[in-house]
Amino acid sequence: MKVKKYKRKPLILEAVHYTPDTDKDALLKWLGRDGYFRKDGALVIRTLEGEMIAPYGYYIVRGVKEEAYPVSPEVFMQIYEPVEEDEDPS
Repeated sequence: MKVKKYKRKPLILEAVHYTPDTDKDALLKWLGRDGYFRKDGALVIRTLEGEMIAPYGYYIVRGVKEEAYPVSPEVFMQIYEPVEEDEDPS
């Protein structure tokens, strides 16, 4: 077996840092999908893989196929970096 190395293609994705100050109505509208909030404030996102939970502090990422998923802050900071507003996404 030959093991090869791969790197991620550069993509520009949208993300929201979910905090207690996040406008919850605007967040659900941005998601454009079914979701709801638990009593503890955690966001539950309904995905094709089932329900995924995003507690406060997590990032909600919208992928290339408009799918949404939560990412822990530690993983988010390892994978993503900010994009300059005038940077072309293509």
